[in-house]
Amino acid sequence: MGTISSGIGLISGLDIQDLVTQLMAIESRPHELIKTRIEGITVQQTALMSLQARIMALQVNAASFNKESVFNQKAVTSSDENVITASASNYAACGTYRFIIKRLASNHHFISRGYSSLNSGVGTGAITFEIGNGQLNRPTELSFINGQQGFERGEITITDRAGHTGRIDLSTVLTMQDVLAEINKNTEVQVTAAVSGDRLVITDNSTGAGVFSISGAAAESLGIEGIAGADQPHQIIGRDIVYLTADTGLRQLNDGNSVRGLGFGDDLIFHRAGEVESLFSLDLKDTLFETVGDPDASNTLQSLNGGNGVRLGKFRITDRNGKFIDIDLNELTAEYGPRVTLGHVKEFIQQKIDEKNERDNPSSDPDFKGMSISITFTGTDHLTIKDNSEPVIPEGEAYVRAEDLKERKSHFIIEDLEGGFTAADLGIIGDVEGENIHGENIWRMDSLGDLVSAINYHWSNWDPTAAKADKRYVIVELDQDGNGLSITNNTAEALTLEDTAAAADLGLVNSEGFTGVFTGRRLIAGLNTVLLSSLNGGSAGSNQITTEHSINLTDRSGQSVQVDLTGLDTVQEVFEAINQAATNITASVNQAGNGIILTDDHSPAGGSIAVSGDLAEKLNIAVSAGEGLGRIDSGNLQLQYISEAARLTDLRAGRGVQPGKFKVTDGDGVSKTIDLFRDDVKTLQDVIDAFAGSGTNLRARINDTGDGLLVYDEISTGGGAIKIEEIDGHTARDLGILGTARQGENFIDGSYEFKLEMGGGDTIEDLAARLNQADIGVTCSVINDGSGDNPYRISFTSLVSGRVGRVYLDAGTTNLTTRTLASGDDAIVLFGEGAASGAVLITSSTNTIENAVKGTTLELVGVSDTPVDISVAQDLDGIIAQIKNFVESYNSIMEDIAEKDRFDPETLERGVLFGEHAVDTVRDVLQSVVRKTVPGLSASMNSLSDVGIRPAPFGTETATNEQNEEIQYAVVTTPKLEFDEDKFRAVFAENPEAAAELFTKAETGIGDWLADRLEGLAGSTDSTIKYRLDAMQSQQNMLEDRAEYLEVLLQSKEERLYQQFYAMEQALASLQSQQAALASLSSLAASWAQTTRA
Repeated sequence: MGTISSGIGLISGLDIQDLVTQLMAIESRPHELIKTRIEGITVQQTALMSLQARIMALQVNAASFNKESVFNQKAVTSSDENVITASASNYAACGTYRFIIKRLASNHHFISRGYSSLNSGVGTGAITFEIGNGQLNRPTELSFINGQQGFERGEITITDRAGHTGRIDLSTVLTMQDVLAEINKNTEVQVTAAVSGDRLVITDNSTGAGVFSISGAAAESLGIEGIAGADQPHQIIGRDIVYLTADTGLRQLNDGNSVRGLGFGDDLIFHRAGEVESLFSLDLKDTLFETVGDPDASNTLQSLNGGNGVRLGKFRITDRNGKFIDIDLNELTAEYGPRVTLGHVKEFIQQKIDEKNERDNPSSDPDFKGMSISITFTGTDHLTIKDNSEPVIPEGEAYVRAEDLKERKSHFIIEDLEGGFTAADLGIIGDVEGENIHGENIWRMDSLGDLVSAINYHWSNWDPTAAKADKRYVIVELDQDGNGLSITNNTAEALTLEDTAAAADLGLVNSEGFTGVFTGRRLIAGLNTVLLSSLNGGSAGSNQITTEHSINLTDRSGQSVQVDLTGLDTVQEVFEAINQAATNITASVNQAGNGIILTDDHSPAGGSIAVSGDLAEKLNIAVSAGEGLGRIDSGNLQLQYISEAARLTDLRAGRGVQPGKFKVTDGDGVSKTIDLFRDDVKTLQDVIDAFAGSGTNLRARINDTGDGLLVYDEISTGGGAIKIEEIDGHTARDLGILGTARQGENFIDGSYEFKLEMGGGDTIEDLAARLNQADIGVTCSVINDGSGDNPYRISFTSLVSGRVGRVYLDAGTTNLTTRTLASGDDAIVLFGEGAASGAVLITSSTNTIENAVKGTTLELVGVSDTPVDISVAQDLDGIIAQIKNFVESYNSIMEDIAEKDRFDPETLERGVLFGEHAVDTVRDVLQSVVRKTVPGLSASMNSLSDVGIRPAPFGTETATNEQNEEIQYAVVTTPKLEFDEDKFRAVFAENPEAAAELFTKAETGIGDWLADRLEGLAGSTDSTIKYRLDAMQSQQNMLEDRAEYLEVLLQSKEERLYQQFYAMEQALASLQSQQAALASLSSLAASWAQTTRA
């Protein structure tokens, strides 16, 4: 601070710096006191923030106490973790579950023939890959047979005519192909199993004279139990085991392509034959609907609940003011008969409420608070009933108080009366505190029965002029064979049915007109086959696949025959018709599995096959004799497996399409963003609609091959290339439409069939690199097996496990051939007590199985025929661990408080927060935890002490009294908690619900109560410690301002002292100079005096 470089006065010799320092030390005492106070506040702040952090840690430990899930935690053990491990959520039911792991899921792995070098080629042509689909001999899932009820697993016993008996275990088969394989590989009996249409055919190849028989519950469920008849002693033809029921899912129809168009305008449009104007049309929405102003145009009550309708009767609506109205829907039948709709119900309820309000308010008091109920259902599958009533002003009050808004007189209640079921059938029974009752699902469009009911009870399927008791225009039901639908025309005139998407997919298109009963085409294929209508991308026909119902065959020997194909619907039926014809031509599925091959192995060499006819053209097997072919391969017939109804989650072999955004640009350069990250985007139809509403000229549809989405430019004239780019995620890639259209094309084809065009210069390494780059779900590598001349092979592995991930390769005209190393199988698990017989079979495409038992996740590790027990029990140890953490955290806080708030009367030493009011508050609140009782609970289970959480006992000390006797004294120590684990276990075992409710009861339970108190103590806003820290900070800021002011003042004083000493030195120097001058003058005077005397 000083301005004099030397501390010693030059004239005075004083130690000026020391003098100033001592003087300033006296002056600085107030400043130092303030600094000490600031330091003290800082220490207090640090200590208080440390306490706040501990309380927040306690809050974290106690945060889960108000969650029921904490007290429902489950612990899982496996009797053999080398075979299966498991975990469980809170929703898993406690118990022991037994599993036998028969097979693990695997990835399809296949390998090519050998090649001489890495530069070897595979020839020219296209190689195609499809994952999980595209096969004409698609194996029928056994879960689909017997009306989708599956079959009874176990052994079948076959005795052939030679007297041999074979027992064949079918307990783990999944498909009909598996059944055929198990029977045909048996060596104990000489039989052959095959499929024909909807049934199994078992042929006895032995030559004995005995009786050919098949027995067993499994055989009966496969339709083959019995004894061969005398007319065909060598063969047992099973019964029909493939048929539809009302429960058949729409997604299972049309080879899994479902039914298109539902919910997108009129689906079934009927005309009188020869008339253009429609007689009536049916919009088969997949949600409930109403037409404003026309209550007739709504869902009929008969169509609800899958056609089971609504049982009419009385029900009561009570609003939150306690007012109620009784509704009797029987009154509607007098006016509307069986055509009562939800629109009528909505209108009727409103009418009854209006009438009640008029009765209750005869004077038309404008302040009258009547009932106000609204009903909505359009676009959903349920009714929502809303109580719009306003709170009633309490007597003696001028206005509605805030507490009246929270606590109304009654719950909002809807209940049936007189033992009826009307409200239950409408799905609206409820008792809620709030204003909405969200009903249960009463409308479904998932099964064939749902769809048939929607047609039969549709509001517009009604002829008011009809003289019949049943005034419906048409009635739809399952046909006699159970393979499709039939329509009964109730009118006196012929009707036609337009070729809409829904009509085509339901097999009901009829342009010629019909009276009486019209039977549509098959909606499901037979065993191990597909529908003809699914070929050529689904464009092979909707009702009849050919205008000519015959095909002309000529084998190599010149034999010709015309084969009648009338009424045939499946590929297998065509095979059987050809194979049974009087030629040597045999039809079967080609090697790639995606087409048809015709061969003639019995005619003399030299001739050629000739095939003609409309169907032959459609199946790509039409050839003339002049082409000189001894065999005919149709190539890929493009089985449709993608339709508008396809769910996005099912695409890409079950991997699904990630929701996201992508940018589309049409040929005119207009770019827009398409957002598929919405809850209402579920199917490819939703994606198609998104393109239509994108604001560009781009549109989307299912491609011509039925295996993907096609994006095309509808009307652009700019000539630019259309382009699709990702914005958020990889949605466009998953849909197969990412990229830019090729030059000269105005479309992008998102086919899931990947095609590699191989040129003459392409090598096996090129094939592997291009396939890996395509990222289609198949990895490829070239290996060297070290063998002789052809050691290099191409290894292909599917990235998708299970059957759904099987890769179907069509090598085309190339020389690529492959063999399977691992077939790509589903995991097979048997669930149930005892032996495998009678157990439930569980399958999974992966080795992780979720919710086989609700709430559990099984991880399959190995295979074993020994049952493995998975035990699910209450995770009491987990709950106890959380309570222990809470108690430890609590005690840590109390110890911290004791340390920071201590006072030693002997040494007068104080803790850093001694006397701090906020600390006292924290201690009081925490101590109140053990005294807290939860209202509304049993007195035996309403406090923490009831579950073993109680105050720790006082400490003790030993002393000697006047009689010299040792006495123990209770000594007050830091208040802590202790946890009696044994008591908690006993209480929880006896009544776990009551123990859990102590913690989890809303608002007043320990969990909510403690969370609220701890937040009030240490929360980041509006808490005791926050307020105290803010006050400390304000005080500290004020003191720092004062200290800063004093520091400036002290600096000024110090400078003034130095200036004063400096002035003193100058004065002394001046006096010294004067003294020297006087001395000089005195000397001159003396000298002059001497001179004068001389």
